[in-house]
Amino acid sequence: MMSKRRNEAPRLCVLRVSTEILKVSGAVITDQNAVSKYVRFLAPDHLQYLSLEYILARNWKHPDDQIEEWRHSSAKCAEVLIPHRIPPESTDRILVKGRRHKKLRPEWAALVEVIYELEKQPYANAVGRTTLQKICYVLTKLGVDTGFRFQRSSYGPFAPEVKEAINVLANNNWIVEQQLGKMTALRVGPEYRKAREKIEEDLRPFRQKIDKTVDLFSRVKNTDQAEEVATVIYAVQNLKQERNPDEVSEADLFQYILDWKKVWRKSTEKQKSLAEAIRNLEMLGWVKLRFSESLPVSA
Repeated sequence: MMSKRRNEAPRLCVLRVSTEILKVSGAVITDQNAVSKYVRFLAPDHLQYLSLEYILARNWKHPDDQIEEWRHSSAKCAEVLIPHRIPPESTDRILVKGRRHKKLRPEWAALVEVIYELEKQPYANAVGRTTLQKICYVLTKLGVDTGFRFQRSSYGPFAPEVKEAINVLANNNWIVEQQLGKMTALRVGPEYRKAREKIEEDLRPFRQKIDKTVDLFSRVKNTDQAEEVATVIYAVQNLKQERNPDEVSEADLFQYILDWKKVWRKSTEKQKSLAEAIRNLEMLGWVKLRFSESLPVSA
């Protein structure tokens, strides 16, 4: 099948499946194509009956022996049959022709560790792609060298490099996607769980920053709140660069963000939520501002 589609290689995506798939209940292996008339069906622990030398050979051509070529090409069509569906977590790499696989940065382990810690908390909100953007921003702001360059966008601080990082993490099976209703959640993948003990020392310098980020996002209930939180922290940093840092007030920040997010001016409820985000982030120690009596928060 792969040989017949060789001319389509630039637009094909190949999923490499872990050998753990052989442990799936009901798994069957075959010594040639499963629809062949003389195929042999075997249990997964009978791999010794397969012609692995033939299967793994790069070339199955035997110009001087047609029978041998047919025998070899038949052996290369050996299959693993899985009932119903292949579990998504069994995919350990995604291969695309012509694209260089970007390196997994050690600092990105801190991102996955935040997700790992949040998953352990029964009441923490699931992490989607938008929330992960905000987690990436907060970790970067705390000094983790993620390599991301954040800029102001319609939905708060945004770095286009995060999308590529998600792809690299998924290719290494450090994260997997799981559908939760209308939301696609990012979960810790099996390969990260295996690697976690080995990289414990690598994570140690980031532990305090990881814990601080986990504490913040364990309080975030939805994507809108994640956007508000990241927007406030980002805006404070920029506003204090433009003005005397000691003189920036809650009201200054509130108006600065509404000038940025003009759509929020149309909603009294959204303005109240923004004001609450500013005041609560102060209480949590994430920002420091001069008190403003005019900030529209509930008493």
